[in-house]
Amino acid sequence: MAGTGRLERTATERAARTLSAWSVTTKVSTALLTAAWGVLGGLLGPRTAIGLAGVLLLATPLLLPRRPAALPAEPEPAT
Repeated sequence: MAGTGRLERTATERAARTLSAWSVTTKVSTALLTAAWGVLGGLLGPRTAIGLAGVLLLATPLLLPRRPAALPAEPEPAT
């Protein structure tokens, strides 16, 4: 949803440029994280690196922004 909202606020003539930038950024960040995790696996051992990755994946929901719970709708008074 956030990406869609940003793209809707982007000027029409820049949409292709924005999508290309997102694509390049995604590919570069994937390559860098893969290399970093390879180095970490070489230093700590593969099991430890995989375990750390699992712990970090399980912890990612804690990084999401919190939204207040929606209040239940109050029933309308009967007439």
